[in-house]
Amino acid sequence: MGKQSLKYINRTFRTTLNCYQAVFQAKTEKELLNSICRIITRDGGYDLAWVGYVDIKNDNTNVIPVASDITKGGCSVILNMAPNGLEVNENCVYSSVANMRDVIGKEICGIVGCGNKNSGGCCNLLALPLMHGNEVLGVLAIQAKDSKAFNKEEVNLLRELSSKLTYGIAALRAKEQKDLTEKALLERNNELIEAKNEARLHIEFLATISHELRNPLNTIMGFSELGPFKIRNGELEKAERFMEMIKLSAEHLRSLIDDLVDYSRIEAGEVMLRRETINVHSLQEELMPQFNYQAAKKGVDLSMNIPSGIPDIFADRTRMIQVFYNLFTNALKFTPPGGRIMIETFMENDIVFKFEDNGIGISQKDQKVIFERFGRAGREKHEQRGMGLGLTITKKLVELHGGAIWLESDEGKGATFFFSLPTENRLARKHANLKLIDTH
Repeated sequence: MGKQSLKYINRTFRTTLNCYQAVFQAKTEKELLNSICRIITRDGGYDLAWVGYVDIKNDNTNVIPVASDITKGGCSVILNMAPNGLEVNENCVYSSVANMRDVIGKEICGIVGCGNKNSGGCCNLLALPLMHGNEVLGVLAIQAKDSKAFNKEEVNLLRELSSKLTYGIAALRAKEQKDLTEKALLERNNELIEAKNEARLHIEFLATISHELRNPLNTIMGFSELGPFKIRNGELEKAERFMEMIKLSAEHLRSLIDDLVDYSRIEAGEVMLRRETINVHSLQEELMPQFNYQAAKKGVDLSMNIPSGIPDIFADRTRMIQVFYNLFTNALKFTPPGGRIMIETFMENDIVFKFEDNGIGISQKDQKVIFERFGRAGREKHEQRGMGLGLTITKKLVELHGGAIWLESDEGKGATFFFSLPTENRLARKHANLKLIDTH
């Protein structure tokens, strides 16, 4: 074996070894192909390396370039090859794919023109099909200007390189498919878990509905049976108390049913907002007598602060009253006698309404679920009336108005609920982006 041949074999062996390492280190197919092309030209001393994939959508002789690297002395003709640029028998790249074998082309640029022509032949090209079983994935083309390149030993080593490259491509594709399958399975598993949780929540919710509706019904039925008996026996005072209990239970029952109807309509997207210009001062002054009465009845101090200059809002008045009432009664429910509730309004980018109490507070854990449907925070243990829909409905209504709701609380130190609404003028500027739901 001559020194020149030994030189070729040594560089090919070095190139093959480095390519093996690239195959095992590459994380993506693109990274692998680019690394192989760079190693062939920069470590192996070849003038050009090029990889093309068979276009499975068209004829098998149509090869799409996917990666390449070229040195200063390399011939760029191959980079611009088109399927019809050369006849198959003259184009070793396409011939390699069509015949599924190694093909060596000598001076292939002689018929199309090349700026690197010399007496030794400018574009000797080795084309190696990338075979995966009986399928041709593509072709690896290596260019060398030296006419003595690509002897038998060198080609055998480069054939091993192409086999390893094919292995790397197939392995990365298998890994990608595995990752996609695992991702799909994970997503499906998460969907099943979510569906299971939804089913559990629905079951718990139905149990809660049954319990909450049964209690006032039992009260109504029990006292309605005892009432006439007390009247007949002349116990009018007790009969009146029974009638009052029936009335309170009926009101509670109506409240529960109203919450269920509201929630179902909101979830179905059937809530109609009848917007109008609302003066914030007049709205809160309208609510204060009722709020003061309920707070005084429980022995809770209530204060309200509305600074001058608060702009109007453009909202559904009935729904806004519902939001205020839900937040106030929520604060009152968890504030003990002797406690206090403060309602404030102030301006930031939007109008912000603040409901602050010094009741039992809400734990960090419960804050994460307090607005969720069917969710009841841990402090509900202190007061079991209700189905845990009030704050869920409140959040949905605020968001339908283009606002946001949030809370701040430390367990044992009270809770502060905030909600914001855009002013009438800012809402008018954003009117094109608003989605008002109408059931007419």
